[in-house]
Amino acid sequence: MSESNQATFVCPKCDKSKTVDVFKYKQVQKRIRVKSRCICGCSWVSLLERRWFYRMGTDIPCTCCKTGLSRSVENFSMKIVDLSPGGMKLESDGKEKDFTHTTFFKSPFNVGFQLGEDKENHIHKTVHPIHTTKNHVRAEFDELERGNSAIISYMLRHTR
Repeated sequence: MSESNQATFVCPKCDKSKTVDVFKYKQVQKRIRVKSRCICGCSWVSLLERRWFYRMGTDIPCTCCKTGLSRSVENFSMKIVDLSPGGMKLESDGKEKDFTHTTFFKSPFNVGFQLGEDKENHIHKTVHPIHTTKNHVRAEFDELERGNSAIISYMLRHTR
């Protein structure tokens, strides 16, 4: 749902899209499921979400690290598969198997990554894990680090 009270629904079968006024759902505080039907005959259910930040699919290599109590440094090579000015979704880069069982992802850690070819856009962020599955870690940036202008510029340059 956008600020203009419009939502775009895309058919999962033929990729046709339709933008609809969803103002009537604006004050509803629970999850909203909307049934849709395309002219191609496909039917599906969509979930309307209210996001603080736009989210963009990516494939950016990164390094996650943390200094342990014994001053030893623990590192994981991963990739960012989803990026927003408020956080990210991380996935194994294939070198680590079943990495999310470790206590590493139970408390804040640091992520280093580079946006594009420009070496000046090397970013280091502190993130807080908010949801961990077998294959993914969803994390939000530390409150003071949200809305980074380099991330916003990168997202604006790479949006359709």
